[in-house]
Amino acid sequence: MDWAFASSIPESMLLATPGLPQYRDETNPEELRVPFKDGFIAAIPEEFTEERTTHKYRKLLERDQIFWRLSRPLNFDSIDDYSLFSTVWHSVHGPEKDLGQYFLEQRHSPNYTRLYEELQKEDQPFSKIDKDEKDYFRNRDFKKTIAKKLTLVSEWEGTVHFQ
Repeated sequence: MDWAFASSIPESMLLATPGLPQYRDETNPEELRVPFKDGFIAAIPEEFTEERTTHKYRKLLERDQIFWRLSRPLNFDSIDDYSLFSTVWHSVHGPEKDLGQYFLEQRHSPNYTRLYEELQKEDQPFSKIDKDEKDYFRNRDFKKTIAKKLTLVSEWEGTVHFQ
């Protein structure tokens, strides 16, 4: 047996319906997810097919889209982390608890303020950052132009889609 590409993964990734045509593509239609779920249950070895185990996996497989959405940002394999995370958030807290409002509340909490102040102590002064940038980009107009454009794009509001 060839074990060259064997790996261990969290159970949540095992239970997420793989995307088609690539694993990072979300499998939306239920008619594509049903065969995966049925095949998964059918592949459970006989010694583990007691009703309780089968029921457990059937329940978990019903949450496959949540597992898929959670695995993308955790694997740093996403360009839309907020959307993916908000789906997971709503599956845990329900639609009545607003994710954006929660982050705003946390941002104003004493714990966040203390952490922010601690991190600021490690920041270099703006004058030093400015000097370092000027030194780095001296006679490198092309790199400076790219850096400015990336900074500009990163400050845009909303979502940017590239085609």
